[in-house]
Amino acid sequence: QKQSEILLALYQMFAEELSSNASRKRAQANKAKRLQLKQQQQKKLQQEKRAAAKSSTASSTASNLQAKPEISPKAPLDDSGNFSTVPATRANATPTKQTALERANEQRALRANEAQQKQAALRIQAQYRRYRSNESIRTSFESILKQRLLDLKTLTNIIAQKKGVAFVPPPATTSGLVRMILWIARPAREAVSGTKIMFPLSSGAVGCLEQIMNLCFLPALIVGDEDKNPFVAWTQTTEGKLRFKRVIHLVTAVLLDPKTSDSCCSSLVKFITEVSISNGAKETKEMNSVDYAEFARSILTNPKNRYYLIEPPEKASASRKQGMLIPLYDLPSMFDFVSLLRYFLLYLVAGPAPIPSDAESMREACVPETGKRRAGILLRLAWDLTLKSDVAQGRMRFFIHILTVPLLVWKLDEEALSFLLSPEETNSLIPPFISMILVFGEQYATNDQSLNTLLPSKDVPLELCPATNTQCLLANIVQIGRLCRQVNGSSSRALNFEWGCSYVDLLALLLDAIPIRTFSARETAVEWVSDGKGRLTPIVLSIVVLDQCKAMFVDSFVRSLVSCSTDAQSLGIDKTLQSKNDKDKQMEKELADEGGSSATNLAAKEARVDRNQSFWNSSRWARKMSKGVVGLLSSGSAKEREAAKNACDEKASLTNTSSLSRSLASGSGSASASSATPSRADYSPEFFISLCRAFSVVASRWGGGGGKDEIRGKAAWHGQKSAAEETSTATPEAFVQQLLSVLCYSTQLIRAAWCLIQSNDSITRHVHTVIDHDSTNTPIRQLTCTPSYQARDTDTSRGASVLYIFTAALEHALVVTDDVEIHELEKPLPLHQLRRVIKVQKKLLYRACFVDTKTGPPNHFGLALISSTSRAFRDLYDRSSRRPLAVPKVWLVAGLLEKEIKGCKTHSDFLALLKSEPVLRICPMLVSFKRRLELFDKIVKTNREELQGVNSPNPFNPNPLKPARVAVINRGRILEDGLATMNNLGSNMRERIAVHYVNEAGVKETGIDAGGLFKEFWTDLCNIAFDPNYALFQMTEDGSTSMFPSPMSSSAHGPDHVVLFGFLGRILGKSLYEGITIQPLFAHFFLSFLRGDYNFLHMLPDLSTIDSQLYNNLMFLKTYDGDATDLCLTFTITSNEFGGTREIPLMSGGAEIEVNNANKQRYIHMVSKYYVHDRVKVQSEAFTRGLWEVIDPTWLRLFNEPELQVLISGASDGKIDLDDLRRHTRYAGGFTGMDRTISRFWSVFSSLNGKQQAAVLRFVTSCERPPPLGFASLNPPFTIQRVGILRDGDKLPSSSTCFNILKLPTYSSERVLKERLIYAVESGAGFELT
Repeated sequence: QKQSEILLALYQMFAEELSSNASRKRAQANKAKRLQLKQQQQKKLQQEKRAAAKSSTASSTASNLQAKPEISPKAPLDDSGNFSTVPATRANATPTKQTALERANEQRALRANEAQQKQAALRIQAQYRRYRSNESIRTSFESILKQRLLDLKTLTNIIAQKKGVAFVPPPATTSGLVRMILWIARPAREAVSGTKIMFPLSSGAVGCLEQIMNLCFLPALIVGDEDKNPFVAWTQTTEGKLRFKRVIHLVTAVLLDPKTSDSCCSSLVKFITEVSISNGAKETKEMNSVDYAEFARSILTNPKNRYYLIEPPEKASASRKQGMLIPLYDLPSMFDFVSLLRYFLLYLVAGPAPIPSDAESMREACVPETGKRRAGILLRLAWDLTLKSDVAQGRMRFFIHILTVPLLVWKLDEEALSFLLSPEETNSLIPPFISMILVFGEQYATNDQSLNTLLPSKDVPLELCPATNTQCLLANIVQIGRLCRQVNGSSSRALNFEWGCSYVDLLALLLDAIPIRTFSARETAVEWVSDGKGRLTPIVLSIVVLDQCKAMFVDSFVRSLVSCSTDAQSLGIDKTLQSKNDKDKQMEKELADEGGSSATNLAAKEARVDRNQSFWNSSRWARKMSKGVVGLLSSGSAKEREAAKNACDEKASLTNTSSLSRSLASGSGSASASSATPSRADYSPEFFISLCRAFSVVASRWGGGGGKDEIRGKAAWHGQKSAAEETSTATPEAFVQQLLSVLCYSTQLIRAAWCLIQSNDSITRHVHTVIDHDSTNTPIRQLTCTPSYQARDTDTSRGASVLYIFTAALEHALVVTDDVEIHELEKPLPLHQLRRVIKVQKKLLYRACFVDTKTGPPNHFGLALISSTSRAFRDLYDRSSRRPLAVPKVWLVAGLLEKEIKGCKTHSDFLALLKSEPVLRICPMLVSFKRRLELFDKIVKTNREELQGVNSPNPFNPNPLKPARVAVINRGRILEDGLATMNNLGSNMRERIAVHYVNEAGVKETGIDAGGLFKEFWTDLCNIAFDPNYALFQMTEDGSTSMFPSPMSSSAHGPDHVVLFGFLGRILGKSLYEGITIQPLFAHFFLSFLRGDYNFLHMLPDLSTIDSQLYNNLMFLKTYDGDATDLCLTFTITSNEFGGTREIPLMSGGAEIEVNNANKQRYIHMVSKYYVHDRVKVQSEAFTRGLWEVIDPTWLRLFNEPELQVLISGASDGKIDLDDLRRHTRYAGGFTGMDRTISRFWSVFSSLNGKQQAAVLRFVTSCERPPPLGFASLNPPFTIQRVGILRDGDKLPSSSTCFNILKLPTYSSERVLKERLIYAVESGAGFELT
């Protein structure tokens, strides 16, 4: 019964196949004949029925006419919608009976079906009997083989006991046994590809194969007697060669089978070693032994014997799904052992998947120990085989096929890993791992193909193995490299600099080739796979492979690599960085000559300096440009360099007793590495340069700068590449910040890189090529940093990589470096070196923004270099705005944009220039402050003329003055009336406003506002609104008169304080728009708020101006060496408001979080942020919102904070430059510069104090502070008009503030002139006084 059930199931499986045989065709033909005969009989029968019906027509007609038709309730509707008149009896009609012919056909079909079933059963039974017969024969053969092997073993033991020698069976005996084992594993069916396959051996047959190895093959190979060696005879005939191939094929298949026992595996490995490796090296009189060894190696190692472990899409057959694995015994007869090893490592050692499904949870335990041991044995065997053939080609194939296996380190045992890292005696003591890297470098240098082209791409699709070949290769290189003492930096003595360079260059090449989402901060990384039809499919990448790739960024690994690569003594870091040339000394002298001038005062002075293009375009400067950065970075002449060296040698004997200085100088918080580790005689900086290149690839691709095109002002790949083709990120990844932190604070990378840029001739030349456009035509934005594996002297990316990683690290270090550390502790670099850095960065930005006009696709490295340089340069400029690092001219490129600004005429022209010139967006500080002030003035002026019109006496003026908005202001209620009439204007504040004053008596004053009254009103309004006593602003504690929004403004003014701040922002905006300088001086951080780009990294210095005591406490906590928990601090602050105190948490649950050494930096940051930003956030946002309604924020970003303060209020000290005023004063009404009254006036004016001078200036111009650009920009110009009098008491001095005219009577003496002038100025009267 069971057998019949099996036969029935097999019949159902083959029913469809059997339905298309010849018998069915014959049955169909017979059926057609029967149908034709049936049709003829039916036709004859119908004719007989019609003849019989005609005879009964007459009798039935009468009865039909008398009978009425009955309509059945279930009758169907006809076409007209009525019930069809079908007789009711038709509904109950009985079905027609089958004819004899139909019954015969049915019986005939049943008999045919039964016949088919019987035939199918017979075929199935035949197949089953054949299978059982084959199994029986195989079992019989296996029993016979076992018996013969048992007899042979017994004979071998007897001979060994009697004669004491090993018995070697004759070749004929061996051949007979081999024929039997091969018959047992003979081809059983045809493979899909058309090649014959081996039948899987049973455990007993595998044991027989092991005995054949031990009793026949190995003794014959070990003895070395060619007469007893069967392989010698086999290689002489075609049949023998075929047998030889099948034996090796079978041995390899069994060897790769995970079910094979360890003892059998050992015998098979020993056989392959003897037959293809050991004997092949022996020298004999005849060449037979060499022939069979070479023949065996040709089978095992021939690179042409390649096959697809996964069928390629173009060759996938219909019967096999695309991506299906080829079974182990379904391998073609021609194969390659390296490829078989790859197959084993991919699909057999840890399961059917290249990456086990439990790899994330089980980690290394996902691979069984037995599989690891087998993989290690096969790896060593494959390596020995490759070395016996073409060594370089074998190592290259080993590199390509084995090192790209995912999780290779987990799939090998410790012995195999030790083998890869142990020196080879036959290869100049080079470990296999290193030799593969060296061979790859040699092959890659002479190959025009890309890395992805060299690696296997079709055998393992991404759907089956969720990790690309480049990712797997990088993961394995990182994991094995971390174990290799010659390249991992764990021991400076064991480090080989040449091998280290090759290893790190390979890392850089792989880092540049891997998908951008490899190091994504997201929990899952996705790679997009194209189907060739434009559709992309997301594949979630393997987390374990990505984790292995990220292991190269482990702090200890990075720290050890950089520490071993930077030998301070060999590089001469201290000597190079401490040396000064004449230019450095001159810049120090210029900065010292400025004395205690603040950054704002220097900016105010710079605004009056006209730096024209003569210096930039002079022939002398052109000659200097040809020398480039070589002269800039060198230490002057040979005598100067020698003198600097001697000076450093003299200072070298001095010991710095400050532990803090020593720790900061070393960059690691401990003694310098140079003192801890003695220098090596074979030290080479190339390893450090290679590390800089690798870190540059990482920072440029994942640091955020490579994804933004600062020059074009958009995303780097905007509209050009799909998500699958992007090569860099637009936002920095967290691991890059961590990497830079290690490089900055735990190594000497910044100091070593800058030292190398100045002292290494090759790097200096490469940097010169980057920043000097005359040296190369390649724009900076198109630079690359991928290793070229060519001569290092011609690889300019080396210098660019060192420059970039230095800039990125310097930018990162400046984040937590305060002004005290920069100026007093000279961290991270001495001040004169920072000035050199500024010069180099200035040249690079000038070229990138202004010189490189060649278009083309950018590279992420070039974009990152520009972005990082601009940020570091801007940060240094911001530092200098607090405490000057250099005189203003060091930052400038003289004559820059001079012609472009002069070429603009309309407001749209100036706006187009502002948007199109990248130098104004990225680094406006390259343009002189005066030039930027002129640009701002012209932008505002042209816009003002478009909105307000032009006051011109020309009757044909195309843009006449437009009607003004009238504001009636009571002199006793200036702020209240201004708020009531102008607060709701918004952007209409740009329109012309005319002020009508009403005196205290309520009488309208007689003055007509032509601009002067408005300036007077606006100056008075600003003085009142920004008065600290009004409780909207408060003063800083740094000794200056700077102001910032009061945190207590809401308590003083209620909810309306936001409205007041918005109005004050519009007041400031209108002042800038009308060119009115006002009194208030704002705090540095508040000016940053106004620009819209406050740098939260500078909160500690800003806090020192607000609350010096709190700043000192936080600095104590920052430098506290003990346990921070001893201070009993929590993440809360205590606020004192009107005598009361309340506790404010800095974060959710802050009262429960204790400050310790691990989180104290975050605590310091959050406290600073609260006091500098959070307390005044509402006020600052309202003020900034009002300001931006009048002044576009992009106009304000042309200036830094001190420059913006000068734009608002002129020179910070309010002093009037008498020489500048006198030089630009006009005389009218008969006065000349030589007139006696004019001489008396200037004598009187110079004798007045600063407050009185400001009052005189306000009396004449309605503004008490000079314009930012000096009195040359005052429009109309300052004018003194003659008023003739007969007696000194006739008239007082008066003014026309609309036209900046001082009407000065001709007094008789200097004393009278001074008395009358002071009286008129201080009277405070309006237009009543004349």
